[in-house]
Amino acid sequence: MTKRYSKETTFFCLPEELPTLLQPILAKGGAQLCVVKEKGGRYHFRRALLPEDLEAADQQFYTCVPTMAAAYGLESLANLVQVWFPVLKDNRLRMGRIAMLVTESELEPEVCKLQEEIYRDVRKALMKNFGRGVLGRNSKTGGEHFYNDILISERAARAYAGGTVLATLMGDGFVTYHVRSSDAG
Repeated sequence: MTKRYSKETTFFCLPEELPTLLQPILAKGGAQLCVVKEKGGRYHFRRALLPEDLEAADQQFYTCVPTMAAAYGLESLANLVQVWFPVLKDNRLRMGRIAMLVTESELEPEVCKLQEEIYRDVRKALMKNFGRGVLGRNSKTGGEHFYNDILISERAARAYAGGTVLATLMGDGFVTYHVRSSDAG
């Protein structure tokens, strides 16, 4: 039986804050952010052009190394770090996320190890630089829950205090997030 699990970290920050955290981590491993296109049942990588590629509201990025940009592509996106940048539009800040599905794949073992290190280092940087926890409120049920696992930057907390709505990654509009007034200074 194949061992398969996923891991993720969700966060709120202003879109321009994330490249500052990512760049040194990616550079250390010789990796870069890539955009993926599926063609003929395989995934092909193209180096992301920031900020141009960030303009697409639902753009998903993957960390890749130059050897992955081969013309034949990959069968699966398993064992790659996925990055969704936060999006600020119409006074709504949609959360960002880093995630990774860990399972068997065609990637070389050293590339899998590098991807694990990138995920670990990005998560560590987010946890070091961002605060923990936001209050989630469901507009349909009125229920509230404190999400200790969602991270938030000081700048995002200040934007919230200034009237910016904190929204889910999927942007469904049912759940919005709130910062405790003592955290939004």
